[in-house]
Amino acid sequence: MKHLDAKSKNLIKKDSFRTCGYLYTDGIVISGEMRHNFKGEEFRKDVQYVFPKETSIYSNNGSNGAFKGRLVFHNATLLLRPINHIRIHYKNTSQKSKEMGIDCTTVEVVYDDGMRVKEYIFHFMSSDIYISDEKAMSITDWN
Repeated sequence: MKHLDAKSKNLIKKDSFRTCGYLYTDGIVISGEMRHNFKGEEFRKDVQYVFPKETSIYSNNGSNGAFKGRLVFHNATLLLRPINHIRIHYKNTSQKSKEMGIDCTTVEVVYDDGMRVKEYIFHFMSSDIYISDEKAMSITDWN
């Protein structure tokens, strides 16, 4: 199965601040805005690219059962390489963090070539990845 096509990769590279990626267990959706100028006038169009691809998302001590939601990648450049699997570690805190009342969730993205990226998610800071696992979601639900 195809990971991402040239159009979606160009959209991410061209405007990574306005492009967002949604990773489901059954695929990836890239959502962004295409802009072009014609005779001095700027035209904009919202676009979405949908790519069916099974991705394993493992989680521990957080959700009940298997991961069923989606991961929102505010930094869509993290989706440019093919992903092998993702591990989510809920309440991944040190003893000192627990004493201070700070929770941390770690999302580890493992790519096909072996490269790993870890994102530490704290409730009081913004991050590149947002976990949305309240209900079952699929690329077929995308509007």
